[in-house]
Amino acid sequence: MICLGADFDKSWWEDRCGDDFKLETMVRDRLPSSTSYVQQVMRLEWFAKYQKESNKTILKPCTYDPNAPWYALSLVQRRRLSKLDKFKKSNGGETHYPYSTRTIPKILHMKAKAPKTKGLAIFCSDGVCIPGDATVTAASNKVLIMTSFSGGRQLFLGADAVVDFALEDRWLPPVQRRYRLIVKVATAHAKDAALILTVIPKGRSVEWMGKKNTGMRQEVGDCYRVPLPYTKGLWGETQSIDITLSKEHAMISLQREWNQKFGVAIKEIRLEPC
Repeated sequence: MICLGADFDKSWWEDRCGDDFKLETMVRDRLPSSTSYVQQVMRLEWFAKYQKESNKTILKPCTYDPNAPWYALSLVQRRRLSKLDKFKKSNGGETHYPYSTRTIPKILHMKAKAPKTKGLAIFCSDGVCIPGDATVTAASNKVLIMTSFSGGRQLFLGADAVVDFALEDRWLPPVQRRYRLIVKVATAHAKDAALILTVIPKGRSVEWMGKKNTGMRQEVGDCYRVPLPYTKGLWGETQSIDITLSKEHAMISLQREWNQKFGVAIKEIRLEPC
């Protein structure tokens, strides 16, 4: 199931194309155990390695190479096994994910329990937690709000999008105070751009360098750099940074450090008094 953006035919993991990865997951899901995969697929690949064959055509375009017969046989075997016991929709068409007694109930449960309204910020003595879907920015093809497998909803921030989060007076002190800020994110690239966080004062209009939503905002307030960790597609947390807030501030915004094709998922923003 696609969670972070492009489909498998447009995805890569180091030197491996998404189609090859997807084919392996389909086969493993249809076989009764990991031992079966070793016996029916990996043994062919071991013969290929013994013969010093190249698997570049499989890893990149996921096609055969007549000069690598054992790797070709392993690809044929995987394609054959991937067609076993396909899960059918009621109309007879195939689904885009392999049938599994483990995954299907979870997906159905997630759809049934999906929240209908945006999340609410939780305020307590230890600070405030702002859900990612609580943004005041309208959803678009670059700002996606979707159901999260871990519960609630999450926000997907596209390459050059900006998302704003309103600050409430009841969270903030009358005079400036330092807060630790932590963002819960999911990233899928080892080398990723940072997030630029801007604290926007009340009454300050937002200005853009270039067209709106296609360039960087000018510094309308205090700007901070939030480095993104490599979370391998799982939820992780950025290192905390210190920011200054008071009742004079109206919003905080998040944008990529530079316009990058990669997106990032945001679960929540936490503000903790220093």
